[in-house]
Amino acid sequence: NEPGLTFDDIDRLSGLIPSTPVGELVIGLLQFAVRANRQFLPREEVPVPAAAALAIVAHATRFVTETVVLDVETSGELTSGMTIVDRRPFAPRQTNAEIVTQLDVPSVIDYFCRGLRRTAVSSDGRS
Repeated sequence: NEPGLTFDDIDRLSGLIPSTPVGELVIGLLQFAVRANRQFLPREEVPVPAAAALAIVAHATRFVTETVVLDVETSGELTSGMTIVDRRPFAPRQTNAEIVTQLDVPSVIDYFCRGLRRTAVSSDGRS
């Protein structure tokens, strides 16, 4: 389940960010992004995969990993350029990557919102 910001998350965030030019810009851009995704994609949220990666690296969220055989397909007709994970129980090669398979999505969203709030507040000259 990929983390994403919904209108509810943005409403909560707008209550935390002071009404500064940067804060208003951030909220406006996020609202636009959710509306655009709702119009053009089957999702009513803005995916934030980079926030998930940062939360994992900063140990700000709980996650579960799995060791797998991973490869980038360079010559396949259907999957050229895509990352392929071999999940067969008896893989033909030794595992070569560790991937995140489960993530505490609410804590990632919280981490992302706190970071945006810090940015908006510090841009106003406050700490």
